[in-house]
Amino acid sequence: MKPMPGTPQRMGLPSGGVQGEALLKLSSRDGDFGWGSAGGPVGPVGPIGPAGPQGETGLQGIQGIQGVKGDTGSAGSNAPQVQVQYSANGSSWHTTYAGEDIYFRISVDGGVSWGSAALFQGPQGIQGDTGIQGIQGIQGIQGIQGVTGDTGNTGAGVIVGGTTGQFLRKKTNSDYDTEWYTVAGGGDVVGPASAVDSNFVGFNSTTGKLVKDSGYKASDFATAGHNHSATYQPLDATLTSLAAVAATAVNDFIVATGADAWVKKTLAETKAILLGDQYPSFTGPTAARTYTFPDADSTIPAYSAGSFTPAMKGSGTAGTWGYFARSGHYIKVGKLVTFWIRIAPNSISGSPTGNLLVYNLPFTIDSITAPIFQVSAKDLSWGTSMTQINAQGSTGTSQMIFYGSYNNGTWGIIPVGNAGTSDDLYISGSYQATT
Repeated sequence: MKPMPGTPQRMGLPSGGVQGEALLKLSSRDGDFGWGSAGGPVGPVGPIGPAGPQGETGLQGIQGIQGVKGDTGSAGSNAPQVQVQYSANGSSWHTTYAGEDIYFRISVDGGVSWGSAALFQGPQGIQGDTGIQGIQGIQGIQGIQGVTGDTGNTGAGVIVGGTTGQFLRKKTNSDYDTEWYTVAGGGDVVGPASAVDSNFVGFNSTTGKLVKDSGYKASDFATAGHNHSATYQPLDATLTSLAAVAATAVNDFIVATGADAWVKKTLAETKAILLGDQYPSFTGPTAARTYTFPDADSTIPAYSAGSFTPAMKGSGTAGTWGYFARSGHYIKVGKLVTFWIRIAPNSISGSPTGNLLVYNLPFTIDSITAPIFQVSAKDLSWGTSMTQINAQGSTGTSQMIFYGSYNNGTWGIIPVGNAGTSDDLYISGSYQATT
């Protein structure tokens, strides 16, 4: 069927073609089309389409060449001038600072208005301590000597006259009223024509002006034989019988034989009395300070003092010990021994076992007592929950064992394994020795 005249015809497009080619009529026959380059004239430009979205900003371009400097602008108006004023009291102001000024104020509008007064000097602080005295300056040049003063009135001076040996004395209470005076009696002491060398001087007669050789010298008193040839009366008035005892021989002594009873004894007899059984005898010095009286119960205990060397060990295996410090000192009066020990081990070997002991006390401890000693210990571990440490002397030995006390009042022996090389023990106490 033929199409109706004037009706548009639909034609199929040829296949193939590439981008940019146009559909061309190849001949005058209907439907003869193909793809190819348009060779006809360019048609008119179509209208501008809408703007697409703005793209990303590109890189900054190279700075252009600096332009020519512009003309100078007109001068601006002057800014207000800042001004400062000062004052000593905060009310009277001036522009020049003075030493007594402590206030200031500021104007930022050329003095039209002013800010509040402000202190620029704080209140005076507390006066500080006096500084160290400076070095003394160099002595100045001596000044010009002054004019000589007027001569004073003539003094009274010493009166003229007098003879050799006289004294100048006041005659009355009036000023300058003096006289030469001879002392009554002259004052000279007259002695004998000769005397024994080193003898003492004695007065001869009662004038006080004559002396003589006494016949005695110092050695006579130092070696005197104590000749008690005179009769002596004691100060106690009740000892009346002493007045009747006369010691007529050299070196005799008067000895009491009872209440208000006295007898004369020779030196040998008196010495025998002092060294006999009637009086104390001194048995030293080999027995230190021992005094034996007639009554055996009155013996004063012997005294001795010295040092000893303490040591440490285990009660089972002793072990081998080295020491940083160890010393011991004691005082013994009779059987009572008081001692002080410091002992500090610095090496322990040989695996000691048993309980910790300190031994080598200076004397054996008596079996009738088990003394407790005070201990001050550094670093020694005396056991968990133990609050203090003490030592107890072992009777019949010269050693001590250590105990620690618990809060509940019980005691525990300290084993030798608790000792260490940083221990430092100070021990003191007293005990009764066997002898």
